[in-house]
Amino acid sequence: ASLMRVPRKLNKLLKMVVSGSRVPVTVKIRSGWDDSNINARDVALAAQDAGINALFIHGRTRMQEYGGHVDYDIIRKVKKSLSIPVIASGDVFSGELAKKMFTESGCDGIIVARGALGNPWIFSEIKAALKNKEFKRPADARIIDCIFEHLDSCIKFYGEKGGVVIFRKFFAWYT
Repeated sequence: ASLMRVPRKLNKLLKMVVSGSRVPVTVKIRSGWDDSNINARDVALAAQDAGINALFIHGRTRMQEYGGHVDYDIIRKVKKSLSIPVIASGDVFSGELAKKMFTESGCDGIIVARGALGNPWIFSEIKAALKNKEFKRPADARIIDCIFEHLDSCIKFYGEKGGVVIFRKFFAWYT
């Protein structure tokens, strides 16, 4: 995010990364550094000029972190300015909000980040919303089964003590 304050430097750095990479290069940016420095469009153009293959954009400033609301307008302006795919993130907590992100921003794809924490069925909900179909949240018994499956996986991977410690934050998200 700090490199958003110096788009020319970001462009130069990305050119080196792209020229030295054997795999596609993508970049994730925010709408700007703070409310006084909304420069996502300029930064996105500098990144595209450097040869990146796709751009991910979170519709909030760095200083907002996760507060306030996502700015669909800035994502739409970035999308209209670029010829590469634009993938948007921010406030995708339901199928309807995912649909809103696509509709209002015109993005090519979305990131489901915090919206999936404790809610792994959000992807089915999004699929239903995009097809204008109703989504039924799983029954409580299925959610409880999912919690125990997740806990068991954490224990198998990290051991009993580590798995339980790590799983506590997930439990809070589920409940």
